[in-house]
Amino acid sequence: MNPSRLFALLIALALLVPASFAMIKTWSVPDLVRKAEYIVIAKVAQQTEIALDPKTQISTVKNVLIPEKVLKGGWATNEPIVLMTRKCGEPGQPGWLEDQPDVPPKGFRVIVFLQKGDDGSLQTVNLVQGLWPLDKNKPLGMGFGTTMAQLEGLIKEQKN
Repeated sequence: MNPSRLFALLIALALLVPASFAMIKTWSVPDLVRKAEYIVIAKVAQQTEIALDPKTQISTVKNVLIPEKVLKGGWATNEPIVLMTRKCGEPGQPGWLEDQPDVPPKGFRVIVFLQKGDDGSLQTVNLVQGLWPLDKNKPLGMGFGTTMAQLEGLIKEQKN
């Protein structure tokens, strides 16, 4: 292989390799709390696929969550949270959309860290990091290792 082709190949690899490992930057829990306009413990009430892109096979899913307890912000507990997510494939399989919030099935409880997007819709803060499934009162997912007491303490600390 001549030197100019080898050099071009090395440059191409140098540019492509970092992109192939691109993932979201995980924020600290204090930063996650700070960025969230609302933090709510909610129960998944409904999940409906409302659109499917035939080319990409990416679904748009409407998730309706019923608030149980508002930890931060002025969200009314009688107002459902509507969260639109995107989904494709199954975890670990070809086509799976990484770093997207994966709302658990109906009946599961979650903690959601929410902010308003540019279009006014609700979005999870930092994509997948802004949705923590709950096992009783124990955070799972990106919240694994954080206790409810720690989370509530951070919210209270930042309020003062």
